Amino acid sequence: MRTLLRLMRYQAVYKRLVFFSIVSLVAYLALEGAAPAAISVAINEGLAKDDGGGALAVFALLAAGLFLARGLLSAIFNFLWQYQSRLIERNLRDDFYAHLQRLSYSFYDRADSGDLISRGISDIEAARMASGMGLFRMGEILGKYAVVLVIMFSTSTRLALWTLASMPLMIATTIYFSRELRRRWVRVQAQRSIMTSTLTEALTGARVVKAFAQEEAETDRFERTVRDLTQYFLDTIKQYSFFLPILVFLSSLGTIALIWVGFSMVIDQEIAVGTVVQFNIYVAMLFGPTRGLGAVVQRLQNGIAAAERVFETLDLRPDVEGPAEPAPREPMSGHIRFEGVDFGYGHGEMVLHDIEVDIKPGSTVGIIGPTGAGKTTLVGLIGRHYDPRAGRVTIDGRDVREYDLEWLRRNLATVPQDPYLFTNMMDKNIAYARPESGRAEIEAAAAQAQAGRFIDALPEGYDTIVGERGVGLSGGQRQRVTISRALLMDAPILIMDDSTSNVDTGTERLIRDAMKESFEGRTTIVVGQRVGSVMDADEILVMDEGRVVERGVHEDLVAAGRLYAEILRLQSPATEGVEAGE
Repeated sequence: MRTLLRLMRYQAVYKRLVFFSIVSLVAYLALEGAAPAAISVAINEGLAKDDGGGALAVFALLAAGLFLARGLLSAIFNFLWQYQSRLIERNLRDDFYAHLQRLSYSFYDRADSGDLISRGISDIEAARMASGMGLFRMGEILGKYAVVLVIMFSTSTRLALWTLASMPLMIATTIYFSRELRRRWVRVQAQRSIMTSTLTEALTGARVVKAFAQEEAETDRFERTVRDLTQYFLDTIKQYSFFLPILVFLSSLGTIALIWVGFSMVIDQEIAVGTVVQFNIYVAMLFGPTRGLGAVVQRLQNGIAAAERVFETLDLRPDVEGPAEPAPREPMSGHIRFEGVDFGYGHGEMVLHDIEVDIKPGSTVGIIGPTGAGKTTLVGLIGRHYDPRAGRVTIDGRDVREYDLEWLRRNLATVPQDPYLFTNMMDKNIAYARPESGRAEIEAAAAQAQAGRFIDALPEGYDTIVGERGVGLSGGQRQRVTISRALLMDAPILIMDDSTSNVDTGTERLIRDAMKESFEGRTTIVVGQRVGSVMDADEILVMDEGRVVERGVHEDLVAAGRLYAEILRLQSPATEGVEAGE
């Protein structure tokens, strides 16, 4: 019930539409009840007056007019609830997507993209059906029952009681099956998410699948999820199919009682023939809603189960949120300090231990170390991808938690380890952080990142559509495009997280030389696996097992003969001449 009420709040936004929907429904139901009464009067008056059918014709025309007006009002009502449900779907989907954008990095560390896609598409569609077809149809059915019951009991209490004797049993049966259907629909929705996740994973990893000749295994895995989903659907449909004939049977008991008791009362002259006909029309009117009650309940239960999954995501709170009263948006010089920083993911073991680092404004700092040393985690704390468990990270003397998140991240240009490109034109990918940039600025940034030459060679140059995640480009080409994107942002702090790992050493040297001018006047942090990536830095931090174990300039670290020198020795075939400073 809480989920349904929460869903109804999305309807409350459209008060005028809701009002006209209710008005059209009430008018439609009033005419629905009046038309059979008019037929009853026509029959009774026609038989009583025996005027050659004049009275019967008049009332028949009146009944026809009532039925026509009822049909028009029904069409208006159906249009309005369909219209509302689409608006609700739009708003719910907008809220869902916007909320996903606000959630922290930690959420995406554990999130299943296929499940989120399922919630954002099929679950919201099912929720729409609950708020539309389910809720409004339920209102229509209950309203029809109310109108018919009032008229029937006011016409003949005895006949109404006999005709509607099976209704309590119908209500109890509906409640029981509603619970059973809801449980099954929850299982269907969960399995649908599993199927979507499996499909998404297989499509995004298609090259890996083919590289290891696992097409048949992936096909079997997907078919298993589809078979399970089909089985759960069939189980739900089986339950519904069992439910429907029970409702039909119980409603037919009313028709049998009407024929038996009604004509007995006509024989005893307690009621007129027209009244029996009127009651028969009412029973037929209730038969449709009764039969449709199962479908409506199914829609409601399916929609509520789906809405619960959507609201479950909407109720998640970001681990990292901006302050209620953020610091003033003043230009940053880029003075970064790590003061006694400890960090661990979730409730796991510590990844960083007592980090003390002071990065001066405008300086270039290199960070190097073995895989898993904590390099990426360290730079991620600057942009508040995560918050430290102990200590603090400051920029210009102010804790980063005091800054507005958007403002903080707009002052950080980051080139991530995994170069991600959107399905869009090349120039749009480069200008992602600054969409207003002109073509000359875009080309200048690409030239600095040594990306201009290969972009010019593309069929449409900068207007070439990049495939999903940059498919069709090499890893090095994707990295150079993301470097171009960061340079174009022109932020006071530049973070390059192993951003040249997929380019050869010669190209890396060209990129470094071209970017030296860009480094001037901004704080630059270069995370690298290769000594060549960091050797020109003003200071080099050497990390191991979450600690800074060495710091200094290239020559001093080589002379110290510790971890940095060992990394250089291991890379010497690929970094020939580095020790000589070439």
